[in-house]
Amino acid sequence: MLKIWSATFGKEFYLQHAGLFLFLFYMIFGAVEPGQMLSYNLTLLLAITSSPIPLSLFLFVLFLYALKSFLFIRQKLTLPAYQFVTVSCAADKKIQVQNWLGLYVLICAPILTYSAFLVGISIFNALYWSALIICIYSIALLTGLALLTYRMINYSFISRASRINIHMPALRKPYWTWPFYYLFKIQPLQLIACKVLSLVLFKGVIWMFADAAQDLRGYMIALLAVVITHSVLISAVLKFERSQLAFQMSFPVSIWSRFVQPAFFYLLLLLPELLLYINLSGYSIFSALAGILFCISALLIIRLSLIFFENEMEPNFGFVFCYAILTMLAILYNKFFAFSIVQLVISIAYFRYLFYKSRL
Repeated sequence: MLKIWSATFGKEFYLQHAGLFLFLFYMIFGAVEPGQMLSYNLTLLLAITSSPIPLSLFLFVLFLYALKSFLFIRQKLTLPAYQFVTVSCAADKKIQVQNWLGLYVLICAPILTYSAFLVGISIFNALYWSALIICIYSIALLTGLALLTYRMINYSFISRASRINIHMPALRKPYWTWPFYYLFKIQPLQLIACKVLSLVLFKGVIWMFADAAQDLRGYMIALLAVVITHSVLISAVLKFERSQLAFQMSFPVSIWSRFVQPAFFYLLLLLPELLLYINLSGYSIFSALAGILFCISALLIIRLSLIFFENEMEPNFGFVFCYAILTMLAILYNKFFAFSIVQLVISIAYFRYLFYKSRL
């Protein structure tokens, strides 16, 4: 059973989040010089385990990662292609829980590996309480998710009221606000997890480049992490538009209006991160315009790539990989502003092509 879960849920999870993993791998191992890599990572591990505040932040990140994996599995279980999972209800409870626990260990392998390094550095420096806390917390968290998944599958016939129910006011809702209502009403946990992870990554990258506070490239790398994090929400909103808002393709709306609406939505979606970026970068008009243009054009490129690949993450993996490398090179060579303009021009050209092909 675990082999089937790994070949379906596990493979799809890593394919869908490949861009984020590549970025985090670069920030951990590629953001420093090769000669300083070992001392940098050892210092970072020791700083996390020797102080309660960094340790608490790491445990919170571990919780967000595990919550994201649970939400991913829950969303997949609602699809018709994953209805075969209900056959597992015939197995014993112990076997089911063990298999789901194995799946969560597989999905959480990157952060569990880092947790293992933290445990090792804690034991080596006689910080036994930190090692014990990390072990107990990780085991309890993954076991709890496995039991929760077991109950979700075996007791799905029991209807329960939603614990998170955000009541929207009965007001007229313009068309451009519909994606927000979808995220708030249907995907509130995914939205909250994405925003928290985005802000944590943004502040983490800024902290890593604190010695070069005047260099705008560090802020652009932080914004790249924000964009990659929000690509999951872009995919969810695109699925919503394709399944529930397909009728809007017959509306007599100009091409300019259809292009501006998603761009305006992305601007409002990234408003907290952009305000934080503008504040940290010193309220410079150029830096503010450069950051806004970079984020909007990047999300438009990701949206159009998802449309091109029919919102399938597996064929989109190669594009995300190449895009992440190309964008990082443009930032490192201080060409991010010109790169953003090129992205915007390509987005407009391809959007115009799709519009007149009746795909938008």
